[in-house]
Amino acid sequence: MARKDVPPRWDRKMQQRLARGEAAALGELYDRFASLVHSLAHRVLSDE
Repeated sequence: MARKDVPPRWDRKMQQRLARGEAAALGELYDRFASLVHSLAHRVLSDE
């Protein structure tokens, strides 16, 4: 059973890659969350 205060493996790896300055990691982060962030911003701001 995973502890709640421990981030999932993907999150830990991504944090390490971003800390090292890997440009590809930033691209992967964008690809994974851009749609979610855009949807949330649209809902909150009611504006494209």
